[in-house]
Amino acid sequence: MNQIQEKNITLLYTFIQKGKVIVLVTCITMFFVLSVFYLHPSNINWVSQDNFSITNLLQFIFIDQILIELITTYCIALAIGNYAGFFKLNQLKISLSGLVLYGIKFLPLFLIAYFLFSPITTSIRYLYHYYILDRKTIDYFDSYFFLNGKLYLTYLVPVVSSGILLLSINIISTIRKIKLGNTMVGIKNLSLKVRTKRGERLISTKNISYQKKR
Repeated sequence: MNQIQEKNITLLYTFIQKGKVIVLVTCITMFFVLSVFYLHPSNINWVSQDNFSITNLLQFIFIDQILIELITTYCIALAIGNYAGFFKLNQLKISLSGLVLYGIKFLPLFLIAYFLFSPITTSIRYLYHYYILDRKTIDYFDSYFFLNGKLYLTYLVPVVSSGILLLSINIISTIRKIKLGNTMVGIKNLSLKVRTKRGERLISTKNISYQKKR
């Protein structure tokens, strides 16, 4: 870790675009948001509503929120990669000030990311509610049109949370790869004591291509 702290690390952004990362970040973000908003004492009255059921709750969490918001997280991950490439944000100094400054540089992206994915996600949610859940009374422009200040503010918390999570996972993944690379270099530079016909001698592991079983 000392070697990593002494210099900047080079960041790539392909890892956070992988499916497992997108699913993980989406699940963490949505459970956090749902806990903050829907378990708040002022909003807990939804449990006592007539249409409440475990089935509706599971549908809301896993389809209405997580499944649809996978698109949001993937769009943010793609945007982070393109944003970093355009502004050359591929170098990071591992220090408190370096990490804070790095995160602040992505804040403008998180503030406008809503306009990149919302036309897609809100339209999909509208179609799902209108045709699958048969909510024929809903109005698209009133509640689902992306140029909506209330929707923007609602999305702001999960967008920033997802963005910070993606950046953090990318940094941790990069550091792990650097450590693994240093470990492999160390292994290659080791010497082993082996027994030969001429007696015992030290051989560098980088000169060993295979081991034969006796």
